[in-house]
Amino acid sequence: MPSIPQPGLFLLVLLGTSLVVQGFLPPTSVPTRETTKLTALRATPASTPEHDDRRSWFQQVAVSMLALSATNTFLRPSSASATRFDQETVLDPIYPNVTEPAFTSTCFLEFASENTKFGRVEVSLYGKVCPKTAANFEALCREGYKGSNVYRVLKDFSIQMGDIGSKKRGVMGRSSFEGGAPFAKETMQVQHSLEGMLSMVNDREGKVDSRFFINLGKDGSWADGRYVAFGRVTRGLEVLKELEKVEVKPPSNVPATPIKIVEAGVLETRTR
Repeated sequence: MPSIPQPGLFLLVLLGTSLVVQGFLPPTSVPTRETTKLTALRATPASTPEHDDRRSWFQQVAVSMLALSATNTFLRPSSASATRFDQETVLDPIYPNVTEPAFTSTCFLEFASENTKFGRVEVSLYGKVCPKTAANFEALCREGYKGSNVYRVLKDFSIQMGDIGSKKRGVMGRSSFEGGAPFAKETMQVQHSLEGMLSMVNDREGKVDSRFFINLGKDGSWADGRYVAFGRVTRGLEVLKELEKVEVKPPSNVPATPIKIVEAGVLETRTR
């Protein structure tokens, strides 16, 4: 069903109302999401055959336009789902240390505390296997991640960050989609078989938003089947090795001195 701009919808409704008032079209209920269909409307008697023909023509046009308008209004997708994400079919687990998915883009993140500039990390994304997750991350690197926190550091294990909109470090995040709403995990077939794997953090409902972690252990199998891995660090792993040495506060392992993503962006985007 083609999308109709808002001004077009207004004109359609105005046309239908005008026809009802003039007697060309009797009032009818607005089609619902489940029952939208074109139905024949019974014409009221007219004085001449010519008037009958004109009334019939107006009825057919108006019914079609009103039904189209109602269907378009009720079934129009939100902006979060309007973009189509073409995902490669993945039936078997993918082990990046054996066969790595194609990189579709490279993003960067720069970290600093009040007194220390840690440096830049570059991450390359598996946008064919996880297109929506990659698109979300790219968008947030352009606008969103800058100023967010590194909120948990577990030495030789993982670093968690990206809590956009969270007043308390790590409590919440916001996706790049409409209203910052979380979205469903795409696939968990990519295994955490390399150090520096990039994965999304699950929220309380098992969805994902902006929060993510980078695996710093040699064995990341603990995350397999639980978190969406959608890329890995391709430059700057040594920066994270320095960052993981910072003092933390137990039991949450939040850095004693706040560390933030001070810059972020997209370096390269390839055609998916």
